[in-house]
Amino acid sequence: MQDLSFAAFFEQFISAIGKGLPLFMGTLILLWMARLIREQTTQYNENEQLFVADNHAVGIAAAGYYIGILIALTGVLAGPSLGWKIDMRDCAVYGIVAILFQNIARWSTDKFILRGFNIDDELVRDKNKGTAWTLFGIYFATGMVVRGSIMGGTTSEIVPGLVSALVYFVLSQLVLIFSSYFYRFITDYDFHKEIEDDNVAAGLAFGGFVSALGVIIGHASGDSLTLFDIAMFFSWTVIGLLFLWGTEMIVVKYILVPGHNVSKEIQADRNENAAWMLVVGYQAVAWVFVLAV
Repeated sequence: MQDLSFAAFFEQFISAIGKGLPLFMGTLILLWMARLIREQTTQYNENEQLFVADNHAVGIAAAGYYIGILIALTGVLAGPSLGWKIDMRDCAVYGIVAILFQNIARWSTDKFILRGFNIDDELVRDKNKGTAWTLFGIYFATGMVVRGSIMGGTTSEIVPGLVSALVYFVLSQLVLIFSSYFYRFITDYDFHKEIEDDNVAAGLAFGGFVSALGVIIGHASGDSLTLFDIAMFFSWTVIGLLFLWGTEMIVVKYILVPGHNVSKEIQADRNENAAWMLVVGYQAVAWVFVLAV
């Protein structure tokens, strides 16, 4: 019996490796493509900035870009298998879509969220890590939305999934742009000005805010586009923004940073420790919210 059990286990193990290896190799190819596209869409040589200039800001932004793409791909990898050929097709198509969406999100951030200054100049000339952390948060949020919109599909038809991913991506970008105005309303300082002035803590705090919002709206994204689904998406957005607002007022103020003014720590003292506590608070609230509701 033990020999039969081991043989069955070994057969299942080999079968799993056989199915997973093509997806693994496909993911590596997509990362290579993502790097090539990134090199063509930025105004600097990424390898030179990373390994010659030792530019930490470019490293943070690049890490967010690749992590966001990988998060999006988990929507394919974690979903039900429809056969290795369809799985490979979905991995390739949605992977390319994720790469394109991340580059569009970067353009959207440059034009509408961090408007008034050039992202590439801030990353390269000023080595502005505040800008980099903001981009990291946007990339993370975009990856979560793409993941949510393609995860759980049970049909071999890819067009509905692409339409769903496109619609929720556009909606999420509008939400993220709006969230930048909302964030300015709920904070005691102009985060845009602080980031432009190389305040790393301000960029880190805002990046944590938008990444947590991405967790929430990513959970609200799906492969269905009925009016009810769209209404639920915006309902989750509003509730999520309110919950994240309450994070600083309650969770951070009384639990994570008791006895200190978080806004003062970030604006006046440029205290990255306070910003990290905000990131922890935002992420805790977002993940508990989506898992509990």
